[in-house]
Amino acid sequence: MLRDPGIKGSHNLIIDQQDIIVCDTMGHSVKIFDRASSELRRRIHLPDIPQVTRIKRRSEASPLMKNIGKLKHTPLKKAYYKMRLDKAVPALPLFVRGSDAVDDFLFVGFSPATVVMVHRHTGELIDIHQFSNDVFACVHGLRVVH
Repeated sequence: MLRDPGIKGSHNLIIDQQDIIVCDTMGHSVKIFDRASSELRRRIHLPDIPQVTRIKRRSEASPLMKNIGKLKHTPLKKAYYKMRLDKAVPALPLFVRGSDAVDDFLFVGFSPATVVMVHRHTGELIDIHQFSNDVFACVHGLRVVH
């Protein structure tokens, strides 16, 4: 059994012969656990990749909009939605969603509409492609056909 409070709300579980791979959506990471022991083997923190950090910076909301966005997690939640503030506050950049594993490589999708290819064992960036600058566009499902 895999227990890690840090992956609450995560996406795209992959189970292969040796690993359990999880998109830690809010932690902006991919976590790789040993399948036999359930121990965390590696955490690939996407903001540690300079190209990813540049995309995140270009996509972030202003400090004011970030603070307004926090209202949806307070007792003012009803007013937040009634005033349609949810339409004014941009989506979260680097929302890690889609993933696939092929051999020694992980393909990870996040907002705004970007896919990275990283080495599974080192976390090294192999390739990156951004499809859109729209932070509401997020790669939710990802399958690599080879």
